[in-house]
Amino acid sequence: MARAHRQRAGGGAWRGSMSQVEIIVGRGWKEDVRYLSALDPLRPAESAMSLLEIRDIIDIVVDGTNLTASIPEEAIFGVVGGLLEGLVALSQGTRTKVILEFPHEPWELVLVARDRQLFVSAYSLGRDKQVVARDLPIDAAAFVGALTEAAEELLRELFGISERFSSERYVRQLSQWLGVLKRGRQLSYGAAVPIAREPLADRASATSSTEGLTLGYELISEDAGLRGYHGEQIFDLHALLFPGTLRAELGDATVLLSPHYPFLAMGSLLERARQLLSHLEARSEERLELIEPLPYLNLKVRDDGPRWEVDISGERWSVSPTECLDRMLTLSELFVQDLIELNPRLELNQRFVDLDDEVQKLRQWHRDLCGNDVYHDAPEAYLRAQGHMQPEEFRAAPSPGFAWPLSQVHTLFPRARWEYRRAGMDLSTTRLVGSGLLLSTPISTVMLDARSGQERWLWGEARSPVEARGRARAAGPWVVVAEGQGRVRWLDAASGAPAGSVALGTGFGALKEVAYYPAEGLLVVASDQGKMACVDLDARAVRWRFAVGPARFSALIFDGPLICARTTEGHLIALSPSQGQVLWRVRIGGHSEKGVMVHQGRYYAVTHDTHHRGSTVHACYPFTGRSVWQIRLAGWVCGAPSFIDQWMVVPVERHGQVSLCGIALEAVQPQVSWRIDLLSAGLYEPTPAVAVDLGGQWHGVVRTDRGETTCFRVDDGAIRWQATPARETLLLYGNLDLFTIGDSLISVGEDIMVRDLHSGRRLHTFEAMESPEQALLSAPFQLILGEQATEQGEEDVLAAWSVDHFMAVLEGGGG
Repeated sequence: MARAHRQRAGGGAWRGSMSQVEIIVGRGWKEDVRYLSALDPLRPAESAMSLLEIRDIIDIVVDGTNLTASIPEEAIFGVVGGLLEGLVALSQGTRTKVILEFPHEPWELVLVARDRQLFVSAYSLGRDKQVVARDLPIDAAAFVGALTEAAEELLRELFGISERFSSERYVRQLSQWLGVLKRGRQLSYGAAVPIAREPLADRASATSSTEGLTLGYELISEDAGLRGYHGEQIFDLHALLFPGTLRAELGDATVLLSPHYPFLAMGSLLERARQLLSHLEARSEERLELIEPLPYLNLKVRDDGPRWEVDISGERWSVSPTECLDRMLTLSELFVQDLIELNPRLELNQRFVDLDDEVQKLRQWHRDLCGNDVYHDAPEAYLRAQGHMQPEEFRAAPSPGFAWPLSQVHTLFPRARWEYRRAGMDLSTTRLVGSGLLLSTPISTVMLDARSGQERWLWGEARSPVEARGRARAAGPWVVVAEGQGRVRWLDAASGAPAGSVALGTGFGALKEVAYYPAEGLLVVASDQGKMACVDLDARAVRWRFAVGPARFSALIFDGPLICARTTEGHLIALSPSQGQVLWRVRIGGHSEKGVMVHQGRYYAVTHDTHHRGSTVHACYPFTGRSVWQIRLAGWVCGAPSFIDQWMVVPVERHGQVSLCGIALEAVQPQVSWRIDLLSAGLYEPTPAVAVDLGGQWHGVVRTDRGETTCFRVDDGAIRWQATPARETLLLYGNLDLFTIGDSLISVGEDIMVRDLHSGRRLHTFEAMESPEQALLSAPFQLILGEQATEQGEEDVLAAWSVDHFMAVLEGGGG
């Protein structure tokens, strides 16, 4: 509402030798007080009316400047009381600056006592950062006179409504402050002794790029608010509203970025940098135009393909994204450094600290995203020195097989071979290690014989905070066990004999991944808490440690002499396994999804892009971290990507429809080359695609949680065959992985089904476990299925079914 239309309900004007001050309070507050007073008998005792609830207009006009014109309504008794209290403190010399916050609007009013004068400021803390006045000089007597007259009128009208208000505690406090000011019209303001400082010249800094873009600033070093800040107020924006300018040079043209308030302009510059970093991280193919105005900053940026166009006051200049962002952040770093040199006490000012923190965060973001000075650019030398560092896989299980092609077998006769029961088994981490089966429980690590189900060895531990899921991992000839409190032990995988233990330190809880490097006898252990350590097995000592701060590891791969880790903060980090140094670190952004994968000499990762509501596939070079390409998918990745020859097969969900997407990894411009729609209930992910060679051409086979099995050619996505259940069944329990033996496909669900890979024809079906939650295929033809207990206190079950009796029809004869 415009002030010209406001009705004056109370206030006063005071003319002094220097200033004219007028304070107008109220328009309809008396009616509100009467109405709320009438409701008092009906309100609970603990919710009696407070005068601080009363809101109305308040105009504070100094020499024609209405400091509160943009504030529609405020708690008038709170504002008047705050001004009275502040003036009392200033007059008594206990404070040199008073910052009055308006509780219902993001505004502040500041009164400063300096050189026996008062200076008034008013500014907004909202997005617009409007500054109405900064250090407007006023006569102290004029301001006190106008305020006391307005306060007396306010109290007089309040007592006219009801005399009972005179007994309220807050009213008595107002009267007390009013009395102090009325009795001391000749009070001395600014009694604090000023800090003696040497005069300083104005500060000016600039930063230039080789592409012709220069950004710079000038600020008034002798500003009283900036130099005089001594930590009295923690949240003090007033001290940072010093005069100055921001300028830019675009080639030969010099343009003005901001004419005043460089601190506020620098905040807008960082906001623009954050927008640009977000766009760069999203790797959007859409054209970007950041042309909306920002407070105190005249800077527009347009994405022009590989370069950005900077527009300042109609002057335009083309610059690379990395250089543009680097200049913006470098200027901000110089600005922060200049301010802290001018007044080291600014480290006590949270407004300054917030700007400094933003500069550091954006610089780290820029470094991670653009890779400044973090790429490992000498992979040949590194490979010559570290090429012997190859992780040893845990003992591979023998390949399953069968004496005859299953397509020629007339009947299969599976039989239960063994059953193992134990409470608390974690079926998801059960693994075949050679001819053994490694499993974990809350109190033990067990190695079973895969053929007989007998315990080869058992390592019992006292119950520890480490859950069964993160208790044990196999690496080479060892089984590494987490014992809690940061200690791990390695056992001989064949005998279970303990070979050593070491304390890795705090923060090492459950195990994420482990790897064994026999060349130097090193064991690398990564925890689920974002920490990693390397143990020298001969010395039984920690060689190096690494941590990613507050983030965690979402995935790790041990790829020759590289350890590539992906963090929950969107970073890819490559480490040396022998020394633990960071070889490169890049930020791929987005939400972590599906870890990090390696295939034919490249690293791949998938991220969620919440802005575009889809997923992005990233391909990176392993020895530099530099991006090879990115592909934005039209939907969310809803299952594990699979690699078949030179193709990536990715399940993607969009609007409830699940599709398989094929990406040619070595194409000049990789893109989604084909799609296959699948039937899915959306409860479980499609299985990873199983790669099979049929007739000299690569094919893949997947199954969904509706039991649909699809065989497709990877070159063009052509469906070779597709099979669905003959009858409506329950959803497949967990949609367990598919297996192949020779020319046949084995799937585990409510029953075990064997299909011909070439035609999809069902060959054999038999029943085993009712609701399997884990399935493993071991040699020669043995299925190991796991089922979790449904009742508390019951035991989980692992059971094996072997197929070693059959009747076969031989080609050219009978059987």
